[in-house]
Amino acid sequence: MRLVKSIGFVWIVLLSLTIMTVSCNSDDDVQENVIKVTRIEVEGITDDIVVLEVADTYKVNVKLLPDDAEDKDAYSYEYSSANEEVFKVNEDGVITAIGVGEAALRIDPVNNTDLWTSITVKVNSKLFLIESLDIDPAYQDFYMGIDKSINLSEIISINPEFATNKDLIFASDDTSVATITRRGVLTTVGLGDVNISIKSDDGSNIEKTIKIKVRNTTYQNLDRDGWEVTTSHPYFADGTVVGTPESLIDDPDAYGTMEGEPTCLVLVKPGKSLGGITVGNDEEVYFIIDMKKEEDFDAFYLRHRLKNASAFLRLAEASVYGSNNGVDFESVAEGLSINVEENEVIVDLPKTVSYRYFKLTYDKWHATGNTVQISDFNIIKLGYEEL
Repeated sequence: MRLVKSIGFVWIVLLSLTIMTVSCNSDDDVQENVIKVTRIEVEGITDDIVVLEVADTYKVNVKLLPDDAEDKDAYSYEYSSANEEVFKVNEDGVITAIGVGEAALRIDPVNNTDLWTSITVKVNSKLFLIESLDIDPAYQDFYMGIDKSINLSEIISINPEFATNKDLIFASDDTSVATITRRGVLTTVGLGDVNISIKSDDGSNIEKTIKIKVRNTTYQNLDRDGWEVTTSHPYFADGTVVGTPESLIDDPDAYGTMEGEPTCLVLVKPGKSLGGITVGNDEEVYFIIDMKKEEDFDAFYLRHRLKNASAFLRLAEASVYGSNNGVDFESVAEGLSINVEENEVIVDLPKTVSYRYFKLTYDKWHATGNTVQISDFNIIKLGYEEL
């Protein structure tokens, strides 16, 4: 009887241990059976390479493996480009191709720094065709005098700016009126009307036509009454040249103290000194004429100093700017050549403009001498005689 009880007790103990063991093993099995992400890759690509063309975009789609991983929802990513001159990538994984080349894209899970992947982004060149040619309306149908030139390539805007081939083909339908070079420099040679065709050379078949009327010109000086002149620097004056800003626009027959010598505006050249006036090497020398009202003009007249005809005292190149408030000036024409061999010159502007304030900058002069001297100046409205 005692033996039976002992055996029974042993069985109870063994059964209890078995149950405990099974319970423990059951908990471990539950923990070990949770499936987690072990690898990441990019979907839809071959050999870990994305091939794009310049300006293309591509959305990266990340795949988490194994497919039945239960912690996928916890994943978010950071994207980085090894070379942003090849491509850029935003926080949403959208790649934008920038330039030709190859660079690595790295993808780092925010919540699991042990896992990351990278792919190669290869960017190839792309042909961007010209979509349109824009021409200032002022040049669509305009007048020019004989023996005048204009570079049409400078007045044409090509769209888009990143077009691959920006070469244009220019042609004149009447070379007895105007000729044009391969680079778009048009020269008028005879009276008449001429059409200039401008075509794209990239296969896009974009074309524009400009009509030009070539006529004999007349020059009408604007009325200078009431005009005021200001200068960038103090003017040099002596008993001969007078030197004041008003000397530019006084009576063209007015004289200084030396008989036969017209008055002159005298400004010191950059990098020079005279009469206590010093102008720095990099300082801009100019004058501004306030015409007191908005005026149409398309040329200017300049008379060099006559009594002393030395070329080194004469302005050789200038630029013109216009404004209607006297503060904000817009470029009208830059790098205009001025003949220093002739006493009086008329310089045409590329088109008719309308401003109240006329600004002329001194751009080029002879290295010899300390000053530039201009004895008379006027702003001109061109007229054209009809055929």
